[in-house]
Amino acid sequence: MSETTITFKDKEYEIESLSDKAKYIIKQIQDLNQQAMQYRAKTDQVEVAGKAFAEMLTLELETETDEPV
Repeated sequence: MSETTITFKDKEYEIESLSDKAKYIIKQIQDLNQQAMQYRAKTDQVEVAGKAFAEMLTLELETETDEPV
C-alpha cells in the first residue's frame, strides 16, 4: 500500500477514486489501529509498573522481617 492506494481483501484501490464514506471508514480503521497500539503500549507500562511495585513490596517486607519485634 502506498500513500495513494490501499489494499483490502487482496484487492488494491486508489484512495482518491473511493467515495467519501469509504475514505471516512478507512480513516476510522486507521485511527482504531493506532488506538490499539497505544492501548497495548499502555498495558505493557502498567504491567511493568505492577511488577516493579510487587518487587518493592517484597524488598520492604523482607526488611521488616529482618527487624527485631
